[in-house]
Amino acid sequence: MQDASDRSIIIILAAGAGTRMHSKRPKVLQELAGRPLLGWVLETARSLDPEDIRVVIGPESGAIREAFADADI
Repeated sequence: MQDASDRSIIIILAAGAGTRMHSKRPKVLQELAGRPLLGWVLETARSLDPEDIRVVIGPESGAIREAFADADI
């Protein structure tokens, strides 16, 4: 049995609406260097080889779910 202190779970808070960015698109879907911001965060999180990655999204999450449908999160 694995001790709880040995497990690594990454929780990504991705519920920002992007209104201060003057966009109708969620903040995590804004592009940086040709990729959505959340894509960069997920890549970095995966490089840490966690046991699990959880993404917390807001009520207007349809676009995020659609954009990352194949992301295994």
